[in-house]
Amino acid sequence: MDFRRFIPSTARLKAITVFTPGIVLIVAFIAVFWNLEQGKDTIRQSLDGEWRRALHCLGLIYMGYVTWYGSRLVGFARWEVVGTVPLIRNFAPRFLGFSCYTAVLVAVAVSGGALSNASNLKGLALILVLSGVWFGILLRLGRKWEGRAWNKRSASLTYYGFHAGLLALVVVSGCCGNGHLTQAILIGLMQVLFTFLICLRTVLLQQMEPKPTPWLNDVPPPKKGWLERSFPRERGLKGRGHPELLPYDIEYKFYKFFVFGSMTVLGVYVLIAGLIKVSQFFGAFAVALLGGAVLVGIANMFSVIKTQRGVSLGLVAFGIMIFTGLFKDNHYVRTLHVAPNSGNASEEREALRQYLTAWLAEHVAPDTARMGRVPVYFVLADGGASRSGYWVAQVLGRIQDEKGAVFSDKLLCLSGASGGSVGIGTYHALLSLDGSRSRRTFRKDARAILGTDFLSPVLSTMLCTDIINLLYPLFNDRARTLEESMEKATAPYDSVFTHGMRRVAMESRGGALPILCLNTVRMQDGKPSYTGNVEMNEPAFSVRLDVYGLLNETSDLRLSSAMVLSSRFPYISPAGRIDHTEKIDTAAGKQKTVQASSYFVDGGYFDNSGAGLVDELILTMEDWMKDSTEAQFHPYAGRIAYRVIHISNTEPAVNVYTRKHPLLNDLAAPLLTVAGTYASQTDVNNARLLRRLKKLDDGKYCELNLYKHDSTAYDTVALSMNWVISDTALARMDSAATHHHSLDSLLLKM
Repeated sequence: MDFRRFIPSTARLKAITVFTPGIVLIVAFIAVFWNLEQGKDTIRQSLDGEWRRALHCLGLIYMGYVTWYGSRLVGFARWEVVGTVPLIRNFAPRFLGFSCYTAVLVAVAVSGGALSNASNLKGLALILVLSGVWFGILLRLGRKWEGRAWNKRSASLTYYGFHAGLLALVVVSGCCGNGHLTQAILIGLMQVLFTFLICLRTVLLQQMEPKPTPWLNDVPPPKKGWLERSFPRERGLKGRGHPELLPYDIEYKFYKFFVFGSMTVLGVYVLIAGLIKVSQFFGAFAVALLGGAVLVGIANMFSVIKTQRGVSLGLVAFGIMIFTGLFKDNHYVRTLHVAPNSGNASEEREALRQYLTAWLAEHVAPDTARMGRVPVYFVLADGGASRSGYWVAQVLGRIQDEKGAVFSDKLLCLSGASGGSVGIGTYHALLSLDGSRSRRTFRKDARAILGTDFLSPVLSTMLCTDIINLLYPLFNDRARTLEESMEKATAPYDSVFTHGMRRVAMESRGGALPILCLNTVRMQDGKPSYTGNVEMNEPAFSVRLDVYGLLNETSDLRLSSAMVLSSRFPYISPAGRIDHTEKIDTAAGKQKTVQASSYFVDGGYFDNSGAGLVDELILTMEDWMKDSTEAQFHPYAGRIAYRVIHISNTEPAVNVYTRKHPLLNDLAAPLLTVAGTYASQTDVNNARLLRRLKKLDDGKYCELNLYKHDSTAYDTVALSMNWVISDTALARMDSAATHHHSLDSLLLKM
């Protein structure tokens, strides 16, 4: 047996690479929506709404068309490569369009709990084999149908009937409910219609269209106009022994419809990227489908232009990005312009000593009558995007709804990172609106704010205007879009997320509101940093950078910007840049002021719970109260019962340390080690805080884990760590907050 025939030839491999954009798109969808819980929950959220279900089906139809026909156009442009390999030339574009439906169909099924093994290699291989077999069956059926006797009327009815059938299935998808099996079946039917349509297109259009005008002396006339010149197919191609191709005039007419249809979709997509409400109406999954289709279309267009004009627009664009990046940056942290301080002390943030003096006097009586200890609460909030933010706000909301001032008047500090900062920031903002501490709708209000879809606007910006910003910064970046999405969600609540941190600090003076610490990390040196309403200017905090202190006197940070600065986890939210002045030591032993640029990322890179800052705060308080010379604090010695509430959302996992491939060891060991320290640093900070609490006379720690709401076992079904949450996930977290045994116990003890 000659095994060489099973080895792909160089010509075949080259022909396959012609269709790289479509292949990359499908692989990306498989990686994100089959394997990642974020992708699965995005699909669940899309299935929750009638319009979103219909719109993501429309997005799928367009993605299939662009992937199929865009690949055909590239094939026309690269005919010298694909023309000698008819099998790949004819079937690769069709299979890519077909595979778009397969990728989405399996993703919908997986998100509903079916095909749970689709993400592993064996499951993936099986699905690909079955998909290939199904594609072959449909092609065979299409060929049989192709050979029947067609006339203009039957061809027209069939051609437009297929399109009407696709649109009808879109409508049915919107009306049929969010059952994953039902939606998967509908997508399967759409796949069948789409495959028959692209298989029968040649014969149907030739029957529908009048016979093309013959060319004089069989010489093709020159192309006219920019649109025809952009059409990559040669005029005389069909006449050179390729009967499977449409006549040039018919193919060109189809190309015109494709171009103008794509321009219409591009206009809609720009509208989606520009308007937050529109992107939220479409939903994140539809945005991903449209965005992927648009990018593949552009990549195919670049390939055609490179072949026609000899200019690699991709390489030119990359060069422009590098050059522009030397002078421009599109990831500045958004600041709020304010008037300079008038010198009035009430306009300044309080220093920690000043704040604690007022807070203790207001909420803790001095030990003059040898009374018992007063519980003082500190809240830690783990990161985890909207999952964490929503869980934290629901837990604090339930405590506030049931206990009111009993809790909030004894709450000294809220410290969090990443999504946890969004949760505590939301609670703090709602608390600022409740001056009488009589509000009992914290959970409801938190759901209205944080149950919002923040991912769709971010995704539309990332896949559209942020790419343009790399060429030249003209539009808002995706971090700013995330901030504005959050701000719009608080419109019914005095738009509290638009309030500047100076205003938050003023409202907190005298202990009126708890300390709010939104932890972040400076990218260049990994320095732990924070944005807060109180200035932590004591020695215990000297290693931490005060982000607010970097701003000049006419700049302020909105609460939304401060929360997102703590949640900038690439690639969804890139590192945020703040320009500032900095004093450095010179070789002569003097100091000089220089201009500096600091970039800040997710606080979870260093401390994902905020425990380090709380530990330093408790240490500072204890040192002051034990010092007999501290007249303002020593009377409170022995009066504080420290109560740390750690609101976590860490998934239950058993670490099994498996063998690594030698190539990974040689090439990626530093990266793997850094990734491993992400959680370890948080564990160290948590353990340090626990040790300190054990040394205190009355220090207690209570962890409220999202997955351990039952006293006997963990909930093993993961919840997505994303900026959008499906109704199913919201209901699970609501239930966990309502029936959490540790939270029930904590409330009984308050």
